[in-house]
Parts: sequence; C-alpha cells; structure tokens
Amino acid sequence: MKHWTLAFVILISAAAAQTPPSPSASLLAGDPVVADSSSGAWQEAKPGERMFFPRDMFWGWAELNLAPPHNEVDPNLCAGNAGAYGGANAPCSMFARYVLSGVLEVRPFGRGPLRRFMLFGAPTFLFGKNVPKTLYTWSPDAIGIEHSLGAGIYLDKGFEFRITQHYLFDRLGARDTNLGLADLGNNGPRVVLVTLGSVLPAVALHPAGERVRDMIARLAAAPGFIWVDCQSRKDVMCFADFDPVSGVGVDAGSNGRNPVLWRISFRDLIAPKNYNRFRWNHFRVHYQYIMGAERRGPYDYTLLVGGPVAILQWPERARDLLTAFADAGHF
Repeated sequence: MKHWTLAFVILISAAAAQTPPSPSASLLAGDPVVADSSSGAWQEAKPGERMFFPRDMFWGWAELNLAPPHNEVDPNLCAGNAGAYGGANAPCSMFARYVLSGVLEVRPFGRGPLRRFMLFGAPTFLFGKNVPKTLYTWSPDAIGIEHSLGAGIYLDKGFEFRITQHYLFDRLGARDTNLGLADLGNNGPRVVLVTLGSVLPAVALHPAGERVRDMIARLAAAPGFIWVDCQSRKDVMCFADFDPVSGVGVDAGSNGRNPVLWRISFRDLIAPKNYNRFRWNHFRVHYQYIMGAERRGPYDYTLLVGGPVAILQWPERARDLLTAFADAGHF
C-alpha cells in the first residue's frame, strides 16, 4: 500500500508541476510546438537544455471520479447478489464509490533523437464499501489498483508508438483475501467442478495414468477454483469414502484446497417402499445423481445446478438449506 501511495504522490506532483503552456503562450514566446501528444504539447528541446533529466522530464495528469449511490463502479470482484451472503454485513463489499486515476510519463533525455523516448505508468485506484440493493456508504476503504507500465517513442504529427504491459488487479489491505462465497476472485467468476459418482480414480491409479494424476494435482491446488466430489456408498460404480487426490498418490502440499467431499445417502431420496428394488439395480443407483428424487432430501440435482444457493453451500449445510425451502419450492 505504501508503494502505491508514493507512486500516486509522484503522479500528482508531476501533474501540477508540468502543466503545459497554452498554445497562444507558446506561439508568443516563439517556442516551436510540434504536435499534441497524450500529455499535452510536445516540444523540441530548448537551447541549452541538458542531455539527461531535463527540466520538463515529468508529464502527467490525475483525476478523481465520484460514483453516486446506486451507480457504483463494479470491478467484477464480488457477485451482484453479494447481499445474500450477510446482508449489510456481507464481507464482499468491493463496489467502488471513488476512482482515482492518472498517467505519469517520464522523458529522461533532453536533447537529440532520444528526447522522443519515454516511460509511462497508468494506475487506477478504487475505494469504497457498498453492496448492491443492500448497503450504500461514503466509506473510502481501499479496494485495489489496476495498473499498466510501458515505454513509447514520439513519432511525428501527434503519433506515438507504445509498448504496454497490463497487470492483474491488485487488492489492497484487508480486501487482499477471500471474502466469502460472493467473492469472484481477481480472474472473474470462480469455476465450480462437480463430479458425481466419479470413476476418475480408476484411471488415475493405472501405472500409465501420469497425465491424469498431473491434472488432479493442478485441480487440487488451483486458486479461485472449487471441486466438489459427490459420493455414495450405495453406488458400487464410484469410489466411495475415497479422497480422489491423496488416494491416487498425489501430494498437493500446503496449496491443496480441493476437493470438497460430499457423501450422499440415497436412502433419503427414495421412497421406503421402492428402496429395496432400487438398491439392487446398480445402473439405476449410479444414475440417481442426475435424476429427480422421490421425496425431499438433502440432495437434489435440479436445485444443485439451477437453484438460488451457491453449490459450495450444499455439502457444508445441506440439511439446513433444505428447511429453508417452502413446500411449494420457494426459498
């Protein structure tokens, strides 16, 4: 945070100190204005200008934007329904009220062809604490920074050639952590993989399954990725009570975060009068993961993939969620 604060102070100072003269003033003074660049009027070197670190080496500008309530800036870090995960106290409140942005250009050479060379940075800071339809504040809590760096050469007649490196969004302070189920991560919405009665371990345990084991290792440690593995002891075709990572010899180390094991009891889903016939039809049991249940239970495929509750909540509190649905299906 201190690093970016210093960068912003330099940006503001450069913008104030290097305000370009008006075209009329330049013409009256006899200065040869060549062309307009992104930072104002680009000029040839004045007589006696030093070669390195000239007096006009810094160029730039800065601006502060204020977003009114109900029109907050969305950096795509929190889901739009973040208020459903805590209301006004929802931890994922990264919708910005203030946007502070600018450009700083450094032209280190004062004379000759090298005067056309420049380095530049373009930071954008976001601040605020808001949750759509739930919480609107004027808080200046730091959210993060989006920035780019690069180099360029002034060509002629207002044209520049630039090479730019764009960086991923950096969160600042207390926001630099996972903020619950509504947190989409810095790379957009999280991907959720649900494996139902998987036989993947059968392939991974084969001596020639090295590529599959490598894939499992990447999934186990992938940031912003959720893997839920549904198992049932009644399904003879899946690996029940089995960890599909450590069980196949993969060591995810301290970065291991997947999978979440969800053990399902089919007895809760099938009517008692039909259960004995159901349990001996192994293919029917295996397909129950994607079929409708005969009675309300803590697993329902339709609610899992199309319901209002985040998938990760089901294995953690399935029975509690079940009671939150009315008989007519309202949540």
